[in-house]
Amino acid sequence: MSDHKRKIGNDDNASKDVDQFKKQKGDNNNTAVGGTSQLHFKYGTSGFLITFDKGRENQASKDMFTLLNNYLQDNHYSNLMSSLTRNNDKVVATDEKSTTTTTTTTTSTTSSDNFMNSFEAELQQLQSSSSSANGKKKKNNNNKKQNLYDDPFERFKFHVEGLSFISIKDNLFTNINQDDENNKDKLIKLREMLNVYHVANTLFESMERDKSTKSKFISRIIPVQTTCSFTNLLDHIKPLVEAKFNSLEKSVKYNIEFRSRHNTSASELKKDYISVIAALIKLKHTVDLITPEMTIVIEVIKTFTTISIVDNFIKRKERRKERGKERRKERRAS
Repeated sequence: MSDHKRKIGNDDNASKDVDQFKKQKGDNNNTAVGGTSQLHFKYGTSGFLITFDKGRENQASKDMFTLLNNYLQDNHYSNLMSSLTRNNDKVVATDEKSTTTTTTTTTSTTSSDNFMNSFEAELQQLQSSSSSANGKKKKNNNNKKQNLYDDPFERFKFHVEGLSFISIKDNLFTNINQDDENNKDKLIKLREMLNVYHVANTLFESMERDKSTKSKFISRIIPVQTTCSFTNLLDHIKPLVEAKFNSLEKSVKYNIEFRSRHNTSASELKKDYISVIAALIKLKHTVDLITPEMTIVIEVIKTFTTISIVDNFIKRKERRKERGKERRKERRAS
């Protein structure tokens, strides 16, 4: 049995082992491991963790946004978002038209009373002024929406040398009517387009095809499926393991990569966490540190934690080393 699973046992007692481990290590929702304070990040977001050499954050982030924007342009993102927005506006316009019709009917019903006619005229004047003010407010909101649609990504600064996280904005879908039948197929396409694994695979394939690093400053691009506090790592990784491993009929080879920065407790508990996570995976799946088909990648930065389960990670890791050499040559040449 592999080192990953030797400490834990089998599938039947895996949940008990996890609960016991959390209890022993004080893993709960309120206390950060090692006493470190909670970072002010949005947990539960997907995105991309990028690494780079010291002092290169701005250049690396700029390169990453360029890669992402080129990807969006190639997939006609703006046209898709504009189409979704127009569909939303039609729904709003229909509702407003319905409201106007109802008001007109009510007014005509009471038109026999002179006092009520005067009252209605004054009310309409007030409503007209209010609509004008709301129009300006709506215009400002539309500008904010446009910025959101044009740029669905945002950067978080860790204030840690060599690392940055670019996430997909969590309010991207807020202003889209997801119940509208006209939007459903387009929403499916949008979610596929912004799937971090799909984006990363497209970027990697483009690099392979063009035999280019695409950036002089980015060392690694890791697609991140979700983020959480380190204290809640096990709770967040359980459903991902169920979906990616335990629901499969065939067996797969896998490994677990666990890195921590600026978190002493995470570094000290690294082997324990790897063993506990491995215990969640059914025994028919085997550990392979050399040629795994799937890799669980966990990055702990202070208490902020990213979780990914990716294919062909080791193969791309080797290719990344080669690109790193090419990138250094390019920088020396320039």
